[in-house]
Amino acid sequence: MSENIDTSIIICTYNRAADLEQTLASLYDVSLPLSATAELIVVDNGSTDGTVDVVASFHRPALPVRYVYEPRRGKGNAYNAGIAVARGTVLLFSDDDVRFPSNWIEDMSRPILSGETDAIAGGVRIARHLDRPWMQPLHRLWMAHSELLSDETFEMIGANMAFGRHILSKVPAFDPELGPGALGLGDDSLIHHQILRAGYRIQLREKIAVEHHFDPRRLTRSEFLRRAEAMGRTHAYVAHHWQHKDVSLLSLRFLKAAILLGWHRGCSTLLGNVEEQGVAIRELVRVSGFHFYRQYRRERQRPRNYERNGLVKLQHYPPRMPSSSGLPSPRPRVAIVCSGMDKVKRGFEAHARDLFELLRDDDRLDLTLIKGSGVERPREKVIFNLHRESAANGVLCRFFGESRRWYIEFMSFSIGLLPLLFQKKFDTFYVSEATLYRFLRWWRHVSRQHYALIHATGGWFEPNAPVRVLRSATGRIIPPTDADYLHHVNPFYVAAAESCGFRRENQFIIPHLFDTRTPQSIAGANLSELRDELGIPPDMPVLLSVGSIDRSHKRMDYVIEEAANVFPPVFVLLVGDQNPESPALRNLAMRKLGLGRFAITKVARVDIFKYYALADVFVLASLREAFGIVFIEALMAGLPVIAHDYDVSRYVLGEHAYFADLSVVGGLANTLRTILSACQTSAMKRARIEYVTRKYDAQTLKAQYQHMFLSACVGASQKRTSESATMNTQRT
Repeated sequence: MSENIDTSIIICTYNRAADLEQTLASLYDVSLPLSATAELIVVDNGSTDGTVDVVASFHRPALPVRYVYEPRRGKGNAYNAGIAVARGTVLLFSDDDVRFPSNWIEDMSRPILSGETDAIAGGVRIARHLDRPWMQPLHRLWMAHSELLSDETFEMIGANMAFGRHILSKVPAFDPELGPGALGLGDDSLIHHQILRAGYRIQLREKIAVEHHFDPRRLTRSEFLRRAEAMGRTHAYVAHHWQHKDVSLLSLRFLKAAILLGWHRGCSTLLGNVEEQGVAIRELVRVSGFHFYRQYRRERQRPRNYERNGLVKLQHYPPRMPSSSGLPSPRPRVAIVCSGMDKVKRGFEAHARDLFELLRDDDRLDLTLIKGSGVERPREKVIFNLHRESAANGVLCRFFGESRRWYIEFMSFSIGLLPLLFQKKFDTFYVSEATLYRFLRWWRHVSRQHYALIHATGGWFEPNAPVRVLRSATGRIIPPTDADYLHHVNPFYVAAAESCGFRRENQFIIPHLFDTRTPQSIAGANLSELRDELGIPPDMPVLLSVGSIDRSHKRMDYVIEEAANVFPPVFVLLVGDQNPESPALRNLAMRKLGLGRFAITKVARVDIFKYYALADVFVLASLREAFGIVFIEALMAGLPVIAHDYDVSRYVLGEHAYFADLSVVGGLANTLRTILSACQTSAMKRARIEYVTRKYDAQTLKAQYQHMFLSACVGASQKRTSESATMNTQRT
């Protein structure tokens, strides 16, 4: 894969698979400059139709396609998701319902690559079969028709626009509150004006026009009126937040707009001037004006999102957060809660430790780590509990059953939390264990406290699991509140959580963070001693799998049996925690592979990258993972990765893995033969490492985790303020 791309084409789509298929088909006829490189990025904004299959069917060797899933609705979010993975010097945008001219990529990219301009506004034409004789200039403009634009009045249109990547240094993102899926329009218009404000040049190239094949239903009266409403809402948002306009006599203006709109519609109905298609321009203006004032009344209640004509959206976090006791606190207080900390070295325990170390010195958060074992240090609190490996826990398991071992740990830890809960010391709790999460929800309900609660789902979300259902003493189900947040590491359970009562805006999709400096610390290390210690024969390739040494989930037996059928032979290295299934797997390896062709071991987390450095290929044979942090570790080591082909593995690994059906005999063996027979170049290794650095590096994700915690604290603060105001009103 080329490291430098000249042009990244970004197309955002939502539930328009048939239109998208025609749009992608027209790309086959677009010429690609011989000396230039390009990539296609299709951002799926939460579609439920066959969008992913349409993208998968597109194949043009000179134009590799990348599928990006962005569940947060809104074209602004989709644009930003595409930009985040794009590698092009030029970012070229279009829609999912257009047809392209043959020279489109070259003509839209060349002026930016040559330095002639910084951005280009291309042209848009309405397809002939959709043109109507009754259309006036405003009708055509609202269908994104650009023919009437001039050098003095033009704006970039999302269906055909491009700008250089360097612009992102000053204008970093589209506003997700604008555009389809949000207020309806204006995402492209606002960034046009921000680019100009930043001092960059935009050229109008109206003759480089795409043909717009929109849905004919958009010509109906109802659709035009809906677009007029969106236009009014969008203008109100921009007027308040970006232009900082103050509308005087707002209530009177709103009343006047309502009367004029009602009068116009009444007269049109009496005179029989209501058409099935199209709307009179005057009515569109009236509708847009009415919704402008209506939306402006809402927006002026909010703090402004930009400095006047600003380039970067502001984050509104109160500088001083009221505490649970009503006293001011300099910073919101967040507790990361993990009962297994310092006993268990991977999974959420490792994530919690990494997250705490990343944010502990953040000047906007007062962070505390509450753990179930280890040594108390500054900002680390140890809570007494009956740990799963303790003797006391084992004694209780004799009476209640071995399956209750974790439950005993979590419940004893919950009881140990009570003194801290009585002190009302925290604004937000961040917890993964479902039993602890349910306890904290219950305590907040019975104590009437108002702390926010973030549940780190780890990538799993079972809507009907008993732990999700909280009941009062009378048996009534207590639904999630505005103070309940979810942290997903993949996007595939957002809708399920929403069906259980969790608000979509209270769900954060942030991948597991990863310190990319860790594998670099062993670079250049002499691993020959470790290779001799494990008994790896010289020149024998090493197949590595990291995870619990079991059959039921990690399917280490499948790895052993498949590797036994590969020739030339490979050395199988299995690294992970031992469990009751492990001895049988060791015996299986002895029978299938023989002595000297395998090793099964457990290593400390700090040493794991020495084992990645030993390996030639990595495989995780489980058929389902919530995320799979070992995927990221293997990629960061530059290894070719073999994974079962399913939605999460595709999301985590992108295009940097070998996907196969690992549920069938031969699935792993055949893929392994392909990898070992191919040349693994240094460029491929660098591409894997760069992918991890770009998407999962801790410093890259730091701002997203900060935003999650601060948003939860703000919500908790607002809830307390509202409750306090209500109580004061009642007293009065």
